[in-house]
Amino acid sequence: MLCLLHLKRGISAAVRTILVIALAFMCLSIAASVFIRNFFGHSFDTIIDINRIFFVWITFLGLVYINGEERLIRFELLENKLPKTARTVLHGVQRIAALVLYAVMVVAGIQVIPFAQPQIFPTMPVSLVWLYLPVVIAGVLLIIQTLATLVLSFRGDSAGKGTPC
Repeated sequence: MLCLLHLKRGISAAVRTILVIALAFMCLSIAASVFIRNFFGHSFDTIIDINRIFFVWITFLGLVYINGEERLIRFELLENKLPKTARTVLHGVQRIAALVLYAVMVVAGIQVIPFAQPQIFPTMPVSLVWLYLPVVIAGVLLIIQTLATLVLSFRGDSAGKGTPC
């Protein structure tokens, strides 16, 4: 069970690092683009498409990070009024519903990729697949995280106690 906890935390840590790097790149490229446009009168249209790709990746990987930290929106005000057993059942149902949603994300992302592959960005020779790939990757990571959370919650092992890897 400790392996599941390490896996879940490892995914969150790796995604957090990727998010920080991607966001820093995006901020620097936007700042440089604005500076060059305002002071030198030259615009880089490619930067817009590159930042579009980064924005989509940051959005979906951000969902993975938030899910791993268990900070998704919940109705805690109502949940806290429920008895412990009902709360546990509710969390289980929520996670199972989330698994269905994440599976739909993965399947839909995989189905869109063949249509996006031949299309390229107007400003650079890069396939539009890069806009849909994070849906699949994030969906798979979300499924792994949610399954780990579900198993840990049913075993009562979210505090990290359990058998080592």
